[in-house]
Formats: sequence, structure tokens, C-alpha cells
Amino acid sequence: MQRARALLAATTMAGVLTWFWWRMGLDPLLAWLAAMTLMTFLAYAYDKWAACVGRGRVAEVDLLVLTLMGGTLGAALAMRLVRHKTSKLPFRRRFGLVMCLQALLAALWLFRGRLWPDLGF
Repeated sequence: MQRARALLAATTMAGVLTWFWWRMGLDPLLAWLAAMTLMTFLAYAYDKWAACVGRGRVAEVDLLVLTLMGGTLGAALAMRLVRHKTSKLPFRRRFGLVMCLQALLAALWLFRGRLWPDLGF
């Protein structure tokens, strides 16, 4: 239940930031990606801090879900800047799979008009 509340809080905050940035004139998709980048970076940084001081940790699956929801840049920055999850090979493999999936989805989105011209995109 606590994990669900933490993910809900992070995505709610990302939604609030998205709305705020959208109202300021930023494209909604860019606003969402910026918000998820920030939330994901903070989640990774918190988990690193919690690991160092022996507090409750953020589950790896939650970190990966935040990454999948658009926080890839924040996750990569946190892995680099705070040196978190860089030595865990299984986590790095799953992180790589998330990045590949996002790259595939981005390519499909960018080329949707060429791939499915009849859809009117």
C-alpha cells in the first residue's frame, strides 16, 4: 500500500507540474516529460540517500515504472550524478529494456504518418 501511495504521489505531482507548465505555454508532452524527469531524478536520489542512511528504500520496480512513464532522462542523470544503481547488472539490463521500448515507441510516434497514412495523422 505504501508503494502505491508513493507512485501515486509522484505521478500526481508530475501531473500538477505538467498542468502548470502547460498553462505557462509549454507543449503538454514536453511538460509531462520534464515533470517525470524531475520526479524520477528525485526518486532515485531519495533511494540513494535511504540506502546510505538505512531508511526505507524505493522498490526497483517503482523506479523502473517512473522511468517507463517518461523519466528516462531523470533516471540516467541520477544514475550518473549520484552513482545509484550503476553496479546492479540486472537493474541496468531492465533499465536498458525500458530505454529500448521508449525508443521504439518514439520512433513509431514520429513516423506514424508514414507507417499508417490512412489514419489521418
